[in-house]
Amino acid sequence: MQGLLDEVKLLEESPVAFCMRRTIALTATTKHLRALKELIYECNNAESHGDMILSQVSQQLCNTDLLLRLIKLLKSLEFEARKDVVQIFNNVLIRRLGSLTPTVDYVCSKPEILFQLMDSLNNPTITFYCGQMLRMCIRFEELNRIILHSKKFYDLFHMLDAPTFDVRGEILQVVNKLLVTHQPLIANFLEQNYNEFFDRYYEMLTSDNYVTRRMSVETLSAMLLKPSNIMSMKRYVSCATNLKVIMNMMRDNKCKHYVIELFHIFKLFVGNPSKPKEVLKILVLNQERLATMLRKIPTYLEITNVAIIDEMYYVSVLVESLKLEPEEAAA
Repeated sequence: MQGLLDEVKLLEESPVAFCMRRTIALTATTKHLRALKELIYECNNAESHGDMILSQVSQQLCNTDLLLRLIKLLKSLEFEARKDVVQIFNNVLIRRLGSLTPTVDYVCSKPEILFQLMDSLNNPTITFYCGQMLRMCIRFEELNRIILHSKKFYDLFHMLDAPTFDVRGEILQVVNKLLVTHQPLIANFLEQNYNEFFDRYYEMLTSDNYVTRRMSVETLSAMLLKPSNIMSMKRYVSCATNLKVIMNMMRDNKCKHYVIELFHIFKLFVGNPSKPKEVLKILVLNQERLATMLRKIPTYLEITNVAIIDEMYYVSVLVESLKLEPEEAAA
């Protein structure tokens, strides 16, 4: 471990990318990281003493802030070294000591690790590695909570403007995991931050980028259909603007590959027993076109799932049965 610490210190103190001293340090760092990764793997597979050795390694990594320092250096490391950093980070993160997760507690006390990973998602060179480590962090509710309630969370939405496909893909996967992994946490977050969150999410749904739109719809569908999110779902389907967005996307040929996810959102508007008059009016004024579209979608997209076909037909019948009261129709 001391050898790795020495090389990391050299890299931190040698900003010139192509100086000989730095090149030698990079090569040595790669060797030390490979050895550390192999030691951790051996500890995981060892029948005895493995836990004690792994505990000592993890403690050293935390006490020296080596995890954070390696993440900061990630873009400078060699290809194999980057992969080894991910494996080391993920393995020590999930290490348990009875019911405790010491490395998770350490990251909670040093959220800069999470924020550094989030910022680094925007770098095409290391976005894949940072995405892997972040998704592992999100498996732990306490780390998910830190990210959601930080100012950095909404920075992820802005980063979706990145021109690089890999960057957008990693960010969208991270956002998806953040919003669907820990249901009680997400339900509480959405209720407390409903307006700000969905204002930002609207921009994702209406993005010009196909991948952003598609993954945003898939995540939204998963969120709204979770029983724990029922309060936020009711607010969402009570908004006429939201209904218009979903209807327009369902009619857009560019959205045909995720029209089933759009349908699962749309059916919530139709099934809402307490529709605001603005929502009801939109559905009634468009009921013939909506019913026809719902009945044509299975044939047009060659859908073979009988349950989906039956559900679309049932929703089309519900749409046709909707009526406005005389005073609402005149408004």
